[in-house]
Amino acid sequence: MIAAAAVCLSAGAATAQFAGKLVYQVVRPSVVLTMTYYQSGNNVHVEAYSIDVKKGKPDSSTLFAQDTILFDLSKGTETHLQRQTHYAIITAYTLTLAAQAGYGKFVSSVSVQPVGTETVNGYPCTHFIEKYNGAKPFGATQRDIWVTSALGNPGIDVMGSYLYYTPGSQRMQALIAAGCTGVVVRTKMSGIGQTTVMDLVSVDTKTRLPASMFQVPSYYSVIDNSGYVAPKMGAKAALSPTKALTPKQ
Repeated sequence: MIAAAAVCLSAGAATAQFAGKLVYQVVRPSVVLTMTYYQSGNNVHVEAYSIDVKKGKPDSSTLFAQDTILFDLSKGTETHLQRQTHYAIITAYTLTLAAQAGYGKFVSSVSVQPVGTETVNGYPCTHFIEKYNGAKPFGATQRDIWVTSALGNPGIDVMGSYLYYTPGSQRMQALIAAGCTGVVVRTKMSGIGQTTVMDLVSVDTKTRLPASMFQVPSYYSVIDNSGYVAPKMGAKAALSPTKALTPKQ
């Protein structure tokens, strides 16, 4: 797993590693989702929240925050900081666990193809199309991806609503093989009768990020499930590691 992370990072050796803050938004008529990505060296911090739109205006009383996720690229792990329980659950990358469970057999990346160069959100980008073909209810889906090399190469790719491609995963490997590396500037997901667009809306590469941002707060209880191996699909124990192994409250 560590080796996989190293391969991913070395693949973008021609482009400097990204360091700083990226803010993405998915805007729909009924909701606005904001995802913020921070990276310093091999440490990544991701947070996200959504706000419902009522009568054309965001309603702050409906704010829903995703639990913060800390990624360690050197160890191949992610830590979910559960706000309600104050547990910090450490596991292997979620996409790694999904692959172990055989989830990739149901939704697999079948091709990534370059389309051409375009300017998107003010950045020179290369446009790629990532196509999937999965079993029901997923069906055929397509994701258009625009990436720029102008900002460096991040360790994790923010790809859509609460969706993060991690090193060594089938999806990131397919992108790298096609030359799709760099900071994601826009994605457009089409499939199952709907289209969702995510845009990079803000970049900060100058503000120094505090080390504490990438550390588990002292008031969290750490549960290290990094050695957890997901059971195969269909097994009765096929639960997420946070549900299967979290102590009873």
